[in-house]
Amino acid sequence: MISRRKFLKSTVTASLIGGLPLYGHSFRFNIEGNSLEERITDRIKRSLTSPVTLKEIQLYRFESLLLLKVSDNSGTVGVTVCNARMLNLVSLFKNMVVPFFIGKDAREVAHLVNGIHRVKSNYKYAGMPFWNCVGSLEIAIWDLLGNLGEVSVNQFLGHTIRTEVPIYLSSLTRGNSAEEETQNIIKYQEHTRAKAVKLKVGGRLKNTTRDKERTRKFIPMVRRAMGDDFTIYADSNGSYSVNEAKEIVRFLEDYGVEILEEPCYWQDYKSNAAVKKELTTMKLAGGEQDSSYHQFKAICEDNVYDILQPDVYYNGGIVRTLKIAHMASTLGKGFAPHSPKADPLFAPFSQLVSVAPVLTGFQEYPLRGTEKQKSWFGPQVIPDTGLLPLLKGNGLGIRYDEGIWTKAQKV
Repeated sequence: MISRRKFLKSTVTASLIGGLPLYGHSFRFNIEGNSLEERITDRIKRSLTSPVTLKEIQLYRFESLLLLKVSDNSGTVGVTVCNARMLNLVSLFKNMVVPFFIGKDAREVAHLVNGIHRVKSNYKYAGMPFWNCVGSLEIAIWDLLGNLGEVSVNQFLGHTIRTEVPIYLSSLTRGNSAEEETQNIIKYQEHTRAKAVKLKVGGRLKNTTRDKERTRKFIPMVRRAMGDDFTIYADSNGSYSVNEAKEIVRFLEDYGVEILEEPCYWQDYKSNAAVKKELTTMKLAGGEQDSSYHQFKAICEDNVYDILQPDVYYNGGIVRTLKIAHMASTLGKGFAPHSPKADPLFAPFSQLVSVAPVLTGFQEYPLRGTEKQKSWFGPQVIPDTGLLPLLKGNGLGIRYDEGIWTKAQKV
């Protein structure tokens, strides 16, 4: 088992690498009001002095993906690739989200996102599916605005704090044996030079005998293979009861695991908070599925997690997620958005974290990310010596091969 001295040394290193503090308290603001939205809107309007009227919002199917293209009256476009969840949410998107935005001034995007759930009883649909639809459209609108202003989106959001982030390899499967996945980690660590990894523990909302045995074998195997100075995080995906979680916490801390995600079911905040009280060296993280600003505030006030992990798409877009980052900074919590992507879905995360007032530790990168790069977009999302450059260029920073639109089908 890892020595406590070496574990504490690696914890300090992980929290400071790349200039990313574990916690930060800069850029304080009134988390109850709209000051962030107002500052962002003012920045946009100082750059784009005339209204930007949203004319067309269209989904396209390309290969196995959904792409979203928006355009204004000038014909300027913005694009995002939608996440896989959107494939099941098309009717919600087209019937409830699109009509609200058509004809609106895109420069008001920060306020529009706050207003959509207040019309036509949309609040009754509020939750990850609804906000994922809104977030996808908000992200495409940001690409449009950046293209119009000929600036990177982050120039509208705030002051650039960082231009690269240190990565952890995200082991996204529980299907492989401990031996198979350890070999994969060794292989892709050599490709990326990553200094950290996140391992799946438990069985995702269950904890069978096979899951227990795999976890008990996997953690020490990776520790032996990667050494004491290598950072390990763990993701439970709600696999445990409180008692099971308390037991696994002791095991993980013995092997120097630094962050544990959602040991209990994600909506069972009381149980997750109870587990947090058992931690002595680890930090507890969660929030991937949460999409309510008020719920995140309650999570902070009730001290459920040390680190907040909203997903930019699930949470309703860049501005709503940036507001969670400011909340984390103000209330003394860490912030590490969920984004296991090495494709255009990385773009909004990139724009967000470049200006986020706090960013905790290493950031997520899929284990096999270097093998999945496509030729129809650029630049490639590939780390260099364990650091992932954040995107530059107009809009979200992704450029698409125009040939894809001749092959894509309208949805």
